[in-house]
Amino acid sequence: MSEKKKMNRENDYQVGSGAKFTCSKFGGPSVNILAAGDDQRNVLLWKLTDTKPKMILTGQSSESYSLLFDDQAQNLYSGTVGGTVHVWDLNQQKEVLKMKGHATTVTCMAQSKGFHMVTGSQDTKVKLWDLRQKSNVATFREHTGAINTLGLSPDGRWVASGSADGSLKIWDIYENRVLANF
Repeated sequence: MSEKKKMNRENDYQVGSGAKFTCSKFGGPSVNILAAGDDQRNVLLWKLTDTKPKMILTGQSSESYSLLFDDQAQNLYSGTVGGTVHVWDLNQQKEVLKMKGHATTVTCMAQSKGFHMVTGSQDTKVKLWDLRQKSNVATFREHTGAINTLGLSPDGRWVASGSADGSLKIWDIYENRVLANF
């Protein structure tokens, strides 16, 4: 049996429970970790040098829809269909925080090099989180459709949010206002 077929069989066996993958994200300083969420409320992590999951994180309130690693891949953020972001400490292999704030699916997330994180949702809102305080510090409500994409400027001051309503907005998080509409 070729190595490629063997690897596929091992991977198929690992997810052979009938689970379907809902999202994935590469992470780590050398981009050597892959995380994937499934519809069974699990998050699986692989080292790219191995075909078997390195760990399986279980116990979320609903299935993952979006994933985000911090800069060093020490923490993994899992945005769920239920509107909660679960924060997983990968060294301890446990959930360390639940960030509740959205009414529906967390569709996208972005984090600055500092201490801010933004989340977007099907509820049409963009939320700004202070990771030091572990709390939601602002909510931007200018969109009328689901949030599809988010980006943070390198200095962490501006947020770009793209929505199903057809608009792209630039937010100043310190002044809590829209700077530009496209």
